[in-house]
Amino acid sequence: SDTESTQSNESEVIQKIKIEAGSKIPEALTFLKDHSLYCFYLTDTTSIDTSIPKNHDLLIKVNDKIYSVTLEIVDTTAPMSTPVNKEIWLGESVSASELVTNIKDTSGVTCSFVKEPDFSRSGQQDVVILLEDEYGNTSQITSTLTIIEDNIPPVITGAANQTIYIGETISYRKGVTVSDNRDDQVLLT
Repeated sequence: SDTESTQSNESEVIQKIKIEAGSKIPEALTFLKDHSLYCFYLTDTTSIDTSIPKNHDLLIKVNDKIYSVTLEIVDTTAPMSTPVNKEIWLGESVSASELVTNIKDTSGVTCSFVKEPDFSRSGQQDVVILLEDEYGNTSQITSTLTIIEDNIPPVITGAANQTIYIGETISYRKGVTVSDNRDDQVLLT
């Protein structure tokens, strides 16, 4: 765990220890200038949520003296994630959060585009996504967005010439199907 200390001139303890959010609570002796001394927490530390940046005032006992110290939990770590390369059809769009996965951070993370993709042109484009956690830490990740233009018409199968007698009913669509590379339901008229 990443710890930073602020020493007190008046005693044998360090007044403030900083730890990174998500770290374990340090042993009480971390607050001591001389680690050979015996000490322990008087404050119950089991209820401290180290994933939330905050200052916690604690009491420690060193030999026969009691000291007030501060455990400062900070978040200075940028969020991490994995890029997701995506294909969409021309005319569709995606959100920045759809182009990343496995976001890791101790706090909530928002995703936004550094520069909005051009959804009006087909082809491949690199898209930079900005990840920002609740404490202002940021990172950027690049995904590839491929926009496909649908220029393949629907395919009609089963249509055949028919011979009927005058007055008979005819079913033009019997045995006829239509499929498309993009649309699941295509209107056949």
